[in-house]
Amino acid sequence: MKEFEKLTDLLRSKASVKQDVFQHGKTAFTEFKKTAKEFINLLATSYKEIDNRVKIGFEDVSEQEFRLIIGGDILLFHMHTNVFQYDKSHYYWQQSYLKDDPSRSYGVMIRVYNFLSDSLLLSRENDLGYLIGRIFVNRDNNFVLESKLKLSSHFPYLNRQSFTIDLQKEIINCLLVFSMEFELNIPSFTQVETVSVRQAQEFKSKNKLVTAKRLGFQFRDANSNDFD
Repeated sequence: MKEFEKLTDLLRSKASVKQDVFQHGKTAFTEFKKTAKEFINLLATSYKEIDNRVKIGFEDVSEQEFRLIIGGDILLFHMHTNVFQYDKSHYYWQQSYLKDDPSRSYGVMIRVYNFLSDSLLLSRENDLGYLIGRIFVNRDNNFVLESKLKLSSHFPYLNRQSFTIDLQKEIINCLLVFSMEFELNIPSFTQVETVSVRQAQEFKSKNKLVTAKRLGFQFRDANSNDFD
């Protein structure tokens, strides 16, 4: 019917496209999960001969989440259940890649968080994790890794980067290297020189204390840009 023309066009260009994007995203995330598991298992097997005390492993949490455990760190990978679009003010819209096909601006978002292993393994609910990157994958299977860290400089081109297994391995390697180099620093003495009776009583409960890699410090990259 004529009165439905506008709605039909919008459904076709938005709702149906988002369905396609999400279905592809689920497939891409499943493959990414498989790649991560194989990568970390190979690393675990190799390093076991050097030092079998260090825990290296993979945990399949859900259809939308998996974790990589490496020493004292955990990387949590989570795929959002919604489809996102780049804002029209983003510089990607200045490229012919999106101008030629606006549907390429839609994609799934995979967020990557860095936690201390004990934070999750011991269910320390007050501990903090840091978003160290997010991966945008569209239905062309093109992707970009966004971060306020130097990681983003490795994968900045949405119009010419395909989310292949080889690049997935490279992403995983870069993220793991970063998490290992991002140390748990000692807070300034003046910031922890007093303790309340309640806090002292909570020392007995492992999940009540707050621990994070930059407890008492701002999280900054090598160029001193604040990370939101």
